[in-house]
Amino acid sequence: MTRAMVLIKMYFVGSLRALTQDVSRRLFEQLDSLHLFLEDLGAVPTHTLRPEDLGALLSEYCTV
Repeated sequence: MTRAMVLIKMYFVGSLRALTQDVSRRLFEQLDSLHLFLEDLGAVPTHTLRPEDLGALLSEYCTV
């Protein structure tokens, strides 16, 4: 019984880690595409573009 619970816990933790990595990767890709989109518009200079400043823009641009 204890061994089964440990295996379930290990599977759960591994799944959460994989999910976290996937979400981080997708978010980075969306921010990168948003960065390129805004650069093409000339709306935001590249040296001031930071992920923490893009919350409102990201929610408008990327609706998942």
